Amino acid sequence: ELPNEWLKMASMTVSLVDSAERKDCENGRRRNVSCSISSAVVDAASLHAAPLTATSFMAFLFPALAGLLFGYDIGCTSGAVLSFRDQMPDRELSPLLDSILHSASLMGALLGTVGTFFAATWLGRRRQLMLGAALYGCGSIVTVLGVGGSGAKTACVIAGRLVYGLGIGLSMHAAPTYISEVTPSRVRGLFVSLKEGFIVIGIMLGFGAAVVFTAATAWVEIWLAPLPIAAVVLAGMATLPPSPRWLLQRAQQDAVQKAVASGASSVGPIPTARALAA
Repeated sequence: ELPNEWLKMASMTVSLVDSAERKDCENGRRRNVSCSISSAVVDAASLHAAPLTATSFMAFLFPALAGLLFGYDIGCTSGAVLSFRDQMPDRELSPLLDSILHSASLMGALLGTVGTFFAATWLGRRRQLMLGAALYGCGSIVTVLGVGGSGAKTACVIAGRLVYGLGIGLSMHAAPTYISEVTPSRVRGLFVSLKEGFIVIGIMLGFGAAVVFTAATAWVEIWLAPLPIAAVVLAGMATLPPSPRWLLQRAQQDAVQKAVASGASSVGPIPTARALAA
């Protein structure tokens, strides 16, 4: 069930349709679909006064944990690569391979960021975060799967870090947007800033992991540590509804009505695009 401030956001949103779309609707040329919504204006005063509920806090916490996993990768990589290097037959890595191992997750993050340009609108913020969490977990598992010779281990590590990086790209694109769209305006800036703080905490935890894990295979423990947190993020985001603003921007009026069905009678009907264009 959506919290009250989200119900208000969905019900009080006023969509602005540009003059060309308005004329198309008036002329009846778009009978089968609602006129697309070009922008939304929300009653800022009502959102500012909305109470800070547990659901609102969770809508901040899970995306922030995704940021923590980004920071953790930044902090732990150097220590993990040093441990991995000790597993090589001659205990050495070529400069090229050393650079690839250090930057593989960032290369994956670049690819993930580019991919969001094409898939973000379709996926939505919530599903981006869920997919990012799944990629965090899969990347951690693939990283430590290498068995046999050093070549197989190295290939798995590089592939795993690339997959993990894809999760970074998706999660860091969606996290601030999701937080800003579902939290009350009076704490919105604070929560988005705190998400950045979680990234810094993750960096510190990554440095700490390189100190705590000292076994011969410390790189396995270091790179596998994000797995339980990724599972928490995935499960947590699965319990939260999508952003009502994203639903409205996608002109999914039926989906919005279904998402707020439990409270629609108390907050009033959601205006349809056809009604707004009239």
